[in-house]
Amino acid sequence: MGGSWHIYPVCVRWRKPKHLAWVVLGGEHHEAVQFNGPTVRVLRTRLLARDPKLKALGPDILAPELDIAAVVARLRRTRHDRGLGDALLDQNLVAGIGNIFKSEGCWRAALDPWRPLSDLTDEDLKLAVSASRDLMVAAVAEGRAPKKVYRRAGQPCPRCRRQLRSLGQGDANRTTYWCPNCQE
Repeated sequence: MGGSWHIYPVCVRWRKPKHLAWVVLGGEHHEAVQFNGPTVRVLRTRLLARDPKLKALGPDILAPELDIAAVVARLRRTRHDRGLGDALLDQNLVAGIGNIFKSEGCWRAALDPWRPLSDLTDEDLKLAVSASRDLMVAAVAEGRAPKKVYRRAGQPCPRCRRQLRSLGQGDANRTTYWCPNCQE
């Protein structure tokens, strides 16, 4: 996904110019603004199931009735040597987790994002998905993302005080942030 989402209280000046906004979703107290997006498509609900890209997406991580067991089953069907962090970013397995919540969710679950899926139990996978989901739900409600590890490489881990690291992961080489000491 390109661009970035920003959450602002209504009537607060945006940090980026309005002409860069692709999508603005307004609520009673906040608005979500997507800047510099690559594509915006609007479809009628009845056409969503026919769209080849959208029907390939995994379950929505923010769906009110998310079936975490179904997400775990999808994770089990991908390559077993794939790292947890890389798999969480795969929108065909679970839709909606981005780079921030991949790193933060793995940290909250105390799971190494580099561990192959084959080395993780179903309970581990449920914990990682649930942690990512809980953080995202809280971020939507509060209007800001957690920053315990994301973009904090070289700083002390909030849990164990050891140095946080970062490194590109997966085919897309997305930067993963983690604590090599307390994430097993």
